[in-house]
Amino acid sequence: MTNKLIIFTKAPEPGQVKTRLIPALGAVNAAKLYHRLLIHTLQQHSKQQEYSIELCCTPDTNYPLFHTLQKDYGCQLSVQTGTDLGQRMHHALQQALTESPRAILIGCDCPLLSATDILQGFELLAQDNELVLGPAEDGGYVMIGLSSPHESLFQGINWGSDQVYQQTIERTNTLNIRHASIASHWDLDLPEDLERLKASPKHADLVKGLW
Repeated sequence: MTNKLIIFTKAPEPGQVKTRLIPALGAVNAAKLYHRLLIHTLQQHSKQQEYSIELCCTPDTNYPLFHTLQKDYGCQLSVQTGTDLGQRMHHALQQALTESPRAILIGCDCPLLSATDILQGFELLAQDNELVLGPAEDGGYVMIGLSSPHESLFQGINWGSDQVYQQTIERTNTLNIRHASIASHWDLDLPEDLERLKASPKHADLVKGLW
């Protein structure tokens, strides 16, 4: 059984993705940037032999781009299920763990999160940790991995706040879940984050011609 990397993604429709960047980019260019981030994420991971890739989509898998990506990158498609982010993440990880010994879930918003980070996450899970997290500078996390499902990790968390990572750590301590974390990263959410991306030699092309 192969470890699985789940990538949460949305259909890159203008006005539906990267909405906090619309004041700086406009709705169309914000959607183009999201599309580029998705492609970048798949390119980072599609050649890895140590794990398979699942593209977990919303609102469904019928969007033509998703089938193109499935063909081009050999990824499995699934649908996000649940009424909030916590339920959707728990469902995706729970389903993945029926097929794989370990599963890691990420989004497309952290271009600096590399295959090396993912491999480190799987290694930490193999070292008898039940949970691995990739903290984000804004107080959330850019990566979560499990070796067994724990629904309580996704309940009662203030999603979208700067307390997500800390609340999750506190929950693991309460539940006596063995856990580890990789180094922190920043994710691309706000207009000021565009400056950081533009200044990154390896990632500046993601915003080229958009801003």
